[in-house]
Amino acid sequence: MFLNKRNNEYYYVHYKDDNGTWKSTSSNSKLKTEANKFFFEFKQNLLNKMPALTLSGFREQYLEYSRTNHATQSTVRIRYVLQHFLSLLPDLQLRRVTPQHIETYKANRLGNVSAVTVNIELRTLKAFFNTAVKWDLIQKSPFHAVKMMRIPQQQPAYLLRQDLTTLLAAITQQWLRDLVLFDLNTGLRRGELINIENRIQVIAMPAGL
Repeated sequence: MFLNKRNNEYYYVHYKDDNGTWKSTSSNSKLKTEANKFFFEFKQNLLNKMPALTLSGFREQYLEYSRTNHATQSTVRIRYVLQHFLSLLPDLQLRRVTPQHIETYKANRLGNVSAVTVNIELRTLKAFFNTAVKWDLIQKSPFHAVKMMRIPQQQPAYLLRQDLTTLLAAITQQWLRDLVLFDLNTGLRRGELINIENRIQVIAMPAGL
């Protein structure tokens, strides 16, 4: 939903109806202040008329969206995070979730997982609610007042030359040794390395198999 000014100098509100079709209605004003007031009231009335979508209801919509737009591993992570989120909170209406609910979730998870993991889950939930805003299902994300966990900076761990020599000497398979050397020289993450390995296998597979 958005507001824009047409060539006749009047402001119009553009929105999607229940079928997902874009429509527009005039604010009957050429003044931006009055048009903004009309836009806010129109949006509020439209939201009040919409069925009360719950967290669990939007979860299914978002997972379907994720299966289409995200990697499989990302969708698995999203499902995992949303499962925990819904297990710790009542199945509220999507628009009723507040920053306090997020803080409750954060505090609860911090008692079970590391701060780094909590931040990963918070970023996943933030994307979840931002999508709800983008789809005009809620006006504002509850994350607008939520801060990420502070993570103390740590010095990265390095392999010394002697450590590398010991590591390579312990690997008997040549292919695994080559893979370790490749990873050490490129600095790839585990998931990136696995994806490259899978792609190489696909490329190397004979045609017709």
